[in-house]
Amino acid sequence: MANTHRHELYYIPAGDLHLQFGQTLFRIHSQFFLRESAYWRDRIAGLNQEGLDEHAPLLIEGVEAEDFARFLWIFYNPRIGNYNTSLGNWETILRLATHWDFPSVRELAVKHIDELQGA
Repeated sequence: MANTHRHELYYIPAGDLHLQFGQTLFRIHSQFFLRESAYWRDRIAGLNQEGLDEHAPLLIEGVEAEDFARFLWIFYNPRIGNYNTSLGNWETILRLATHWDFPSVRELAVKHIDELQGA
């Protein structure tokens, strides 16, 4: 953990779930993941100490830290209801929502991708 750093936006003091993507630490609210994703409900339910503090974060492989930050934007968007972002960001959000079984987020991403592509 010597080379790790906290994500500038998504290391939230009130967060209760600690995740590590590469060298980047995230501290977020588990409620979004528990509410929206069967995958994460199962993954979080089986945790002992892992994920509960900064010194034992849940290690997530195969996803870049900045892609995860793009995904978190859905839940922590400072402009409620304003989901204007690039097609590339929506494609990243769609990929992770599909991979992690977030059906509502997936539906939102598909809607915005269709709008951006003029469908």
